[in-house]
Amino acid sequence: MAQTQTLGTLFLVVGPSGVGKDSVMDGLKLALSDTLIAPRRFITRPDGAGGEDHLTLTEGEFARFLACERFFLHWNAHGLRYGIASETRKLLEQGHSVMLNVSRSVISDAEAKWPRTAVISIRTSPEVLKARLSARGRETEDDIEERLERAGAFKVQARDLLEVENSGSLDASVATVLSFIQPRLGRASE
Repeated sequence: MAQTQTLGTLFLVVGPSGVGKDSVMDGLKLALSDTLIAPRRFITRPDGAGGEDHLTLTEGEFARFLACERFFLHWNAHGLRYGIASETRKLLEQGHSVMLNVSRSVISDAEAKWPRTAVISIRTSPEVLKARLSARGRETEDDIEERLERAGAFKVQARDLLEVENSGSLDASVATVLSFIQPRLGRASE
């Protein structure tokens, strides 16, 4: 009889800035704290510059990490560079499921690197998005208008995709994503 190995699932959370990705992810981490790993991202954003808890790299350090293949995934967005540690693949191979906040530009790369990849695309109404972006106070009015325009054109393609409307109750959004994630947590493979 062949030995069965349980492989982890890679969950990619994508969506325009301000749609509530971090809030949904926080709810998922709380609900699945024993079964879902959410590694911190490497970002070329200085400490204390706002945004999520991250590991800071200078441009030079990021380039060295890239040259030494220390990233599982990496991308550029909004003048910053982002990276996910190469150890992520080991976690998946060991059967851990991993959730990452990434750019939609890396979806096909992630699917090529890990066949058990599922994508959660978060969106919200333009009115809610504008209010959220205004409330956080990091963007100018022109920046907000540009982000709203980009959000309107935001489209995602993936093999295994859930699209979530996060304009209402955060609890409802988290529950929708949980119902998508739970059946995909670690799958047996021959």
